Amino acid sequence: MKKLYPFALACSFSAALFSCQALEDRIRPKTTEVTYPADFDFATVKSSSVHLTALGSDNAPLVLPNIRIYDGNPAEGGNLLYHGATDVEGKLAVHLPIPVSEEKVYIQYNYTGISDAVLPITNSTITHQVKAGSKNGRIAAGGGESISQEYYPYINKTEGLLMYEDNWPFAGDFDLNDVVIKYTFLTNGIYPDPANTMSKLVCKFDVKALGATFDNSFHLELDNIDASNINLITLKGGNGNIIYQGTAPSGVKFGANAAKSAVFDIFTTSQLGTDFINTKNKSTNCTGLPKAELTIEFKTPISVNSTSVVTSDFPYNPFIRVQGKKDREVHLSRKNASIDSSPFAGIASTNDKNANYRYDKENSMDTGMPFAMLVPVKYDLKGDQFDFTVRYALEQVPMYVAFPKFDEWGRSSGGEQPLWYQNFIDSKTIVPCNN
Repeated sequence: MKKLYPFALACSFSAALFSCQALEDRIRPKTTEVTYPADFDFATVKSSSVHLTALGSDNAPLVLPNIRIYDGNPAEGGNLLYHGATDVEGKLAVHLPIPVSEEKVYIQYNYTGISDAVLPITNSTITHQVKAGSKNGRIAAGGGESISQEYYPYINKTEGLLMYEDNWPFAGDFDLNDVVIKYTFLTNGIYPDPANTMSKLVCKFDVKALGATFDNSFHLELDNIDASNINLITLKGGNGNIIYQGTAPSGVKFGANAAKSAVFDIFTTSQLGTDFINTKNKSTNCTGLPKAELTIEFKTPISVNSTSVVTSDFPYNPFIRVQGKKDREVHLSRKNASIDSSPFAGIASTNDKNANYRYDKENSMDTGMPFAMLVPVKYDLKGDQFDFTVRYALEQVPMYVAFPKFDEWGRSSGGEQPLWYQNFIDSKTIVPCNN
């Protein structure tokens, strides 16, 4: 938040300073020339469910132990989203975050007699059935593991940038750099026997920039977390120090709702204090910025074939609280207020996905700009090589100015310019620090 006084709801000291304004006037955006469809969710990543079935030449279920799924052509740098296997019934169902710009997924089966596949993404579920040319197939040359192995580690990883405007529900400058965080979500487990199962979830967060005059805190809400199946929850700081640990530590709030939600405290207001770091000029430095790693270990591994697992709800619900207040949560568009939130006076229901966390209406026209966004990036599944060609806006430069294609993307409800974040003005954007 910059140079705004959202709580000045009464008459000010003089007419030269502030005028009397009601709450409904204060929440109106200043940039009335920017208008986006009210039903657009500003998503840059979609959660797709991939269902595969493998059969032998005798139509019996076939375990394929070395399946790799990419969000693009691997020969052209496509991200490896998943490395796993079909289960003892010859089936694999996995939920994957895929950039909305991608129209196909690439599947490498690495098995003699089964050809690799390129499948179109026509809806949220992608299905494919394959059949081996012989009963006793073998892993194709270069496939990696031996068929005689009983268990293989699998990995499912996604990374990107979370960007927040902290003036909700009031109009801000829409540079979305008040809090900028790199995230990494990583699930791993064992397969193929038992079926693809997730033994733990690891969430890493690295603060890259702060451009706020509010002290904000950062939190993560996850659905489909069964408190009775938690073996251990651990939050570590950047130097490996344990911040909280246990089956129900003080930094975690479990809900009683049907989705079995849980809210995890990640960064406090003292960690994201009032300051302008890496937002006012293009020279950046990560030294001293907070990092955190949240690990959730399960008593009984969760089958990733289920539609009611934590991995089916990417990108989950990461949010900030302005000044740490539970009535000032800032979420991604279409995400609910957390189970631990409080309603903000004068604002419609905080559980209204269609209206919350976007600029309110003015003259019967919804400007629709979001208060938070995530941007996907390329990464190396086997290592930790982050693609820092993705950028965020310079201080007080609106997103639609820093990224010229953003406006067209928003006005078309995502139908045009899905890679808007790769088209930026160099002098108005910043490359995240990488140290």
